[in-house]
Parts: sequence; structure tokens; C-alpha cells
Amino acid sequence: GGSGAPPPPGPPPARGAGDPVGAPVAGDQAPFAGNQVAEDGSPLVQAPLYQFALSPEGEAANAAERGWFDGAGRAALITPDSSLGARIAGAFASRWEELGGLLVAREVYENDARDLSEPIERLLNLDRSEERLRRLREVIGRGVKHEPRPRGDVEMVMMMGSPTQGRLLKPQLLFHRAGDLPVYATSHVYGATPNPGQDLDLNGIRFGDMPWILPVTGRDDPLRREVSNAFPGTPPTLRRLHAFGVDAYRLVPQLGRLRAQPYATIP
Repeated sequence: GGSGAPPPPGPPPARGAGDPVGAPVAGDQAPFAGNQVAEDGSPLVQAPLYQFALSPEGEAANAAERGWFDGAGRAALITPDSSLGARIAGAFASRWEELGGLLVAREVYENDARDLSEPIERLLNLDRSEERLRRLREVIGRGVKHEPRPRGDVEMVMMMGSPTQGRLLKPQLLFHRAGDLPVYATSHVYGATPNPGQDLDLNGIRFGDMPWILPVTGRDDPLRREVSNAFPGTPPTLRRLHAFGVDAYRLVPQLGRLRAQPYATIP
């Protein structure tokens, strides 16, 4: 279920590989195509431009949009206690609230955490449930049967983390009776190489990534095979840069169309 709030005006974002291409600044100058942005997401060149970048903030905003269009209205957010985590949290929260959603909980965890149980308990208000039980036992002076339940006002969870941390999150939610909550993430949660055994605990996490990275959509692309043969030994996570470069090249002749149709999908 969702909040029942109407969706924002305009069509949902349609994404291909990479981050969305923004509309240019108004003006009569020739457009400038750039693939760099500042850490706050602003363009580095103050001119009419199209922006295309592998931006973590863009991924976070896309996750907010996807969750909203999937029907959620109240979100919980958990990210690492780092500068990148703060950037992603800020971008998600900003876009989520702009859409009309409510951010009902926000937690951080240590950047190198190997156990997410405590921050998840705080995220779900289970720590408060345990505190209420402790006080009740002190008042009545005897044991009380109690089964903590997660808060009921969360409709989706947004996370940022490594594949290892993603594998910790889903089992913890399941353990705390919140396994039915939809979980969204940035592409950091996927190591860019299929690992069915270890990635079993990532099942159900929704994240956006490039078709070339996903085995089902990318393995039969002849250009992908050609690029892989030209650059053997490239670490899996850096293959996103190959796809990004190809997309940037292909988008240049489409700038006029994208100016008129910002949500257009380019095959």
C-alpha cells in the first residue's frame, strides 16, 4: 500500500544505462555536453548544457522516484556514516520530500560494519519496544511475555551499502518481522559479477544498474563483447565506465531530441 497521495506531475522517469540526462539551461548558446558534476550535483560548467554523469546522488533520486511510483509514501533510510553516505542520504531525502513522501526514520551505521542489527533495530523502533518492556517489568515486578514488533509506519526502506552490507540487511529485516518491506538501494549493493551463492541474501533488493552489468541483459550484446576483448582484465566494477562512455557517445546526436523530450528513452 501507499500513502494515497497523487503522483507528481509528468511521466515517471525512463532510464536506460547510466544516470538521467538533465534538461539544458535556457538560452540561445550552443549546448554543451558534459559528463562531470560537482559533489552537490550542480554542473561544473555554467552554460546551456546537458548533464550526463555516474552520480550517486542521481541514483538516490532515481530510487526515490521508483519507490514513489511503486506506491510507497513513507520511507526509512539507512546509510553508512561517511561523506558518500551523507550525500546519498541527502539526495534521497530531498527528492523523496519533493515528491510528497515522508521520511519517517533515518539511521547510519559504521562504514566498515559487519553487523547491522543495532542500527536496524533503531530504524524499526525495536530498541524503544525493548525499553518499554524493561520499564513495565520494573513497575509490575515480574516477567512479562513480550514479542517486539517493528514500527508500522514504514512502506519502504532505502539503503546504501556494499554487497556485504546488503547481504546483512535483508536477513535482519526478515528476522525482525519486516521482511515484507520493499528495499531499494544504489548500485553499490551489487558487485558487478554474478555470485548466486553469496548474493542469495540480496534477492528482492531493487536497484538500478547498467544493462551491460546485468548478466541477463548484457551478455549477448556484441559491442559489450568487443569492448571486453579490447580491455581484458578490467575489474568488474569499472565496466560501468565502459558502458558510460558508449552511452555518452551515442547520446551526442540525440541532444536536440532530449531537449524537447527530457524523459525520452534512447535505445
